[in-house]
Amino acid sequence: TPVIAKLEKPEAIQHLDAVSDHMKAYRGFNGNYTGATWAAINYNPNGGGGGQTLIFTYALVVNSPTSYTCTAQREPAANHAADTVVLNHVGDVTTVTRNGAYQ
Repeated sequence: TPVIAKLEKPEAIQHLDAVSDHMKAYRGFNGNYTGATWAAINYNPNGGGGGQTLIFTYALVVNSPTSYTCTAQREPAANHAADTVVLNHVGDVTTVTRNGAYQ
């Protein structure tokens, strides 16, 4: 339902904020984002542990030495839309697919 989906969005934002912190550290050490991967930044939000069910899957794309995009794609489940939350290199977080859930 939209109320549940609205409550789940903070998971994506929490992980995207952590990715942002790790990407800032990576760029500070390396001078740019080139070569940044989950392993290289020492953080992977896709690694649920202890039987945790992930609500989103995450993708990291380095667009250029000075920009990246991290996307949280909601796992489709019964009666839920596959919503998408995106973080860019300047820290802007946007909901790409609304479907009524995050309005």
